[in-house]
Amino acid sequence: MLPLYYGYADNPGGWIKVMKGAISKNASYFNSHRMMRRYATEAYIR
Repeated sequence: MLPLYYGYADNPGGWIKVMKGAISKNASYFNSHRMMRRYATEAYIR
């Protein structure tokens, strides 16, 4: 990970590929709709 980050100027495609992969794996779980539903459930329903 660090060589990709610090070598970004030499090879920007490697870092971008890693970041796009991380976003594609996590975006379905970490979103505002899920967080608001969880907030409403924990704050008002319990």
